[in-house]
This record gives sequence, structure tokens and C-alpha cells, in this order.
Amino acid sequence: MQQPLPIPQDIAALVPCYTENGDCTRLLTTSGSTLSLPVRSRAVLHRLARSRATDLAALRHITAVKTQRSILQPLPLAPGLLLIPVKVRTPRITGDTCTGYCNYYAVNAIAPCQGHPVHTTLTLTGGHSITALWTPATIRRYLQLARLTACTPPYAQVQEAEVVYSPELFTIAHKLAEVFRELLALKHS
Repeated sequence: MQQPLPIPQDIAALVPCYTENGDCTRLLTTSGSTLSLPVRSRAVLHRLARSRATDLAALRHITAVKTQRSILQPLPLAPGLLLIPVKVRTPRITGDTCTGYCNYYAVNAIAPCQGHPVHTTLTLTGGHSITALWTPATIRRYLQLARLTACTPPYAQVQEAEVVYSPELFTIAHKLAEVFRELLALKHS
């Protein structure tokens, strides 16, 4: 049985981590709790998208158009959940993911670190902090991309074209309307 996920607004971050059982995901919440899920972060991401009836491939395409980035786009999955990618670890095995996701709305502060290989510490709502292998400038750039994604409408706005009739079509349409009126008058009499 799958462990229930918190509501989207309560998710602060998805962090891949290694345990004695293999690759798993730590789900950090804005209330300060931590859930350990025995699946990869990619599976948790797909599960979140499925719970919102969202096509993840289409969402990635839409955000790629908005941000002009082909990989590692921000993912607006719910009104209070805008996930930004963050490189949080170096993979031990080929195929393991090194990217975690932080909720844009849960990031409180970004601070540089002096330790190697960690470059940045992100402080999140709920008292959690995440260390990232990216520089603070890279994290800020991803936060700007997330802000751009949040501020643009999810779909292209449809505008009605100005209706312009050519004079010859207008007279034909007028005659057709007269014919319909006469037919209706004959039917009712």
C-alpha cells in the first residue's frame, strides 16, 4: 500500500537520498515533518502529477516554451506547489537522479556554503534546510524562472479576430436570413 502524500501546498521539497535499502525520497513538509518514501523522486513526481490529473510531459513542454529551457524546468503542479529543480547530490550509480525539487513558495533563504562540494544552503518553511551542489547564482536563476512560470498564464490566450464581412457576403447573408424568416412564417401559419 502506498503511503499517502500530503496536500500539494504542504510539500516543501522532494529530496533523493541513499539508504541501506537503496535509492529513496525524503519528502519535506512545510509543517516541519519528514516522510521517507521507498521510491525514487521521479516516481513521487509522477504520483503527484497523476493525483492532480496532470500530464507531466505536456506540463514540461509548456514550461519549456515559457522559460526557453529544454531540461530542468520549473513544474507548476498545483496552485501552492511550484517545484524548482535543485542538484542535491552526486549519483553513485549511472541512472540515479541527482536532482531534487523545492517548492518555490517554501524557499525562505539562500545562503552560500564554504564546504566542498556543497555550494548553497536553502532554508525552507518548516525549519528544513537543503544543501545544493549549485551556486547561489544558479539557484536564484531557477527561482527567477519559477517566478516567470508563476506569472504567465498557463495557456496561450485566445483572442477573437475582428469580424469583417465583405459587402457581397453581407448581402447574401441578409437574403438568407429573409428566406429563413419567410419559411418560419409559413410554418407557423
